[in-house]
Amino acid sequence: MFKNVTIVSKIAAGFSILFVLLLGISALAFYSTERGNISFNQYRELAKDSVLAGRLQANMLLVRFHTKRFLKTGSEEDVREYNRREKLMLQFLNEASSQIQKPERVEKVQLIQGLVDEYVESFDKVVAYKRQRDSIIYSELDPAGIAMRKAMTDISESAFMDKDYTAAYYAGRIQEHLLLGRLYATKFLDTNQEAAVKRFKEELVTKIDHLATTMDKELQDPERRILFELFLKKRDSYRSHFNTLAQVINNRNDIVTNKLDTIGPVISKAAEEIKLSVKKDQDILGPIVKQNNEQTRLRILYICIGSLTVAILFGVLITQAVKKPIARLVSAVNDFGKGNLEARIKDESKNEIGILAKAFNTMADKVKAISQTQADLNWLSSSRVKFDDEVRGINEIEKLTVLVINHLSKILNAQVGAFYLNDGSNQLVFAAGYAYKKEDVKDKVFAFGEGLIGQAAETEKLIFLNNIPEHYIVPTVVSAIGTSKPNNVIIMPVMCRNRILGVIELGTIGKFSDIHVEFLNQIVNGIGTAINAADANTRLKDLLTKSEDLSEELQLQQEELKQANEELQESEAKLRARQEGV
Repeated sequence: MFKNVTIVSKIAAGFSILFVLLLGISALAFYSTERGNISFNQYRELAKDSVLAGRLQANMLLVRFHTKRFLKTGSEEDVREYNRREKLMLQFLNEASSQIQKPERVEKVQLIQGLVDEYVESFDKVVAYKRQRDSIIYSELDPAGIAMRKAMTDISESAFMDKDYTAAYYAGRIQEHLLLGRLYATKFLDTNQEAAVKRFKEELVTKIDHLATTMDKELQDPERRILFELFLKKRDSYRSHFNTLAQVINNRNDIVTNKLDTIGPVISKAAEEIKLSVKKDQDILGPIVKQNNEQTRLRILYICIGSLTVAILFGVLITQAVKKPIARLVSAVNDFGKGNLEARIKDESKNEIGILAKAFNTMADKVKAISQTQADLNWLSSSRVKFDDEVRGINEIEKLTVLVINHLSKILNAQVGAFYLNDGSNQLVFAAGYAYKKEDVKDKVFAFGEGLIGQAAETEKLIFLNNIPEHYIVPTVVSAIGTSKPNNVIIMPVMCRNRILGVIELGTIGKFSDIHVEFLNQIVNGIGTAINAADANTRLKDLLTKSEDLSEELQLQQEELKQANEELQESEAKLRARQEGV
């Protein structure tokens, strides 16, 4: 009968009961006001989040606009305007990082932050490639082209004056292909088409090589031969620098296509998703705030009327009913204040004590959830740092795979693990293991699409199995006292630059949590990069060894060529002496 009646202390007189009821009304009004203020602040924070997301989205559009215009005009003014917008973008991101608190929106902000850093880095590379391109054109290609044209023109005019029509003819033909080659070089600068590069090589290399061979045999005049040698030297320089230029332009275009044009829309989409998330929360919070305010107003009104009616009749009974709920509330609050996050108030009454109990329990649940989330984030951060420290600087694949599988098994409390590497022919070969039985992995090779290992490589997606039945074929957990099958298995492909480098398999008799999966998703790219770097380091060592062998062979050939050239010069001197004697 008195469960839902608010009583603070035992009062014998009716005035005391009335005072208690008025005090309860005041407490409820204060609580309602505070709750309304909290709701207003929440709505205000949502509005600020929406504004920040809009500014990020608008500024990203301007960044992309100036990027596109720079690619067309190459203007330094666009670079300066881009840099200004970049600073604003970073400023907005800092504001968003400090203000936006909801995990799903924080994740979007972090995504935008990472993509903006990648976009800035990519644009800086594009600008550097543009300057390298201009330097090659103005410092190398243009001077070499003019020198080639002048040398061939001088040969043609000299041969014509001396009536050496054969030399003049071949000089004219070479001049024709030279002009066409430079024309297609210029066309490539404008269109960036590989067809122009092909025609450039055909005109400047293939066709001129044939004519130059014939002309070298026919050309006798010493001065014209000097000009011809100059032409050949400048042509080699022109061809080499053009190849470098083509590579620079292709690299720049690759960044524009695969980075700038890809990242920009993703950032805009993420900002739009933040706005939609904010709007969704506003649509939910607005009606709730309105309803709570109306309910609070009516509740206070009804309580005031009821209090005046029943104050005298229930004064004594209220005094008896208030002690136990308050004692439970105080006990729960004290326990919670001492760090017991499991402390709850078991009170389902509908009076003020019940409302406070419900609010306290809700708050305690949220604090516990936030504490757990923070603990997960701290574990995720510390585990990533610890893992990065373990694998940093390892350039040998064998050692790296062992470190990776051992460290992952320890971090995730996995009792068994294996690392399979792609042998280059889409065959996954066992490279390293943790607590594996030899017979489980001996001579095991998985093709892409074969088994769960091959399937993870084929689909390029993580496979997560839990509550595995006993008849499933999975790695066995072995110890000195027996063997058992893992309950949870994670099979994760390791990639770098859209190429499967290997597959990691982990098993536990316990359970992998979502934070474990998130940890693996965050470090898998780093593992792929480390494996790729180690593989590249191995290949580089092989290439250096081969390069040294080729260098020695080339030096030997140069010495033989030099000796042959000296013998040829002696023969020419003797022949010239005989001709003078005749």
